[in-house]
Amino acid sequence: MNVRSSFPGNTYGSANGTSMASPHLAGTVALLWSAAPGLVGQITATRQLLNDTAVDKLDAQCGGTADDNNVYGEGRLDALALLAAAPIGDNGTLAGTVTDAATGSPLAGATVALTGPADRQLTTGADGTFTSLLPSGDYQATVSLFGYTPRTVAATVTTGDTTTLDVALSAVPGSRSAAR
Repeated sequence: MNVRSSFPGNTYGSANGTSMASPHLAGTVALLWSAAPGLVGQITATRQLLNDTAVDKLDAQCGGTADDNNVYGEGRLDALALLAAAPIGDNGTLAGTVTDAATGSPLAGATVALTGPADRQLTTGADGTFTSLLPSGDYQATVSLFGYTPRTVAATVTTGDTTTLDVALSAVPGSRSAAR
C-alpha cells in the first residue's frame, strides 16, 4: 500500500494496487535471477523464495492471516533478504518423497528442515514430495510430521545434479497416525 514511484511530469507520488506492485515484483525477480541464474525459469523455487523472505503484514480486513492475506498477499518484498536466501553459485537440486514407514503411503504436510550451505524449510505436497534448488554441499535434513517420530538424515547436493532423498517416518505408537 502507498507504493512510492515516479509519476508523469517528472514527479513522484504514491499509489496502491497491483499496477504498483507488479513492476516491483518483476524487478525483484529480475534481480534475483541475475544473481542466481540457476533459478531462471524455476517458477516454483522462485515463488517459494519470494514467499519465505517477504515481510509479513497483518491486514485481515479482507480475510487471511499475517502470513497470507487478501490485502498484502504473502507480505512486502524484501529484496535484501531474498538475495541472502538465494542459491547463488554452484547449485544442485534436492528432491524426494516422505512416506509412512508402515504403509508406504505418501505424507502430505511433512516439514523438511535443511541446514547446511543454505538453510531451508520445505513442506511436502499432497503426493508427499518436496524439491528445492540449493547451493552445492552437505546438508542435514530433519523431517517431521505430527504423529510421527522425526528423522534426521544427511544429503549431499552436487552441482548440476538432482540428489534424491526419500524418507520414511514411523508413526508414534498410540497416535492417530499409528491407527491408520
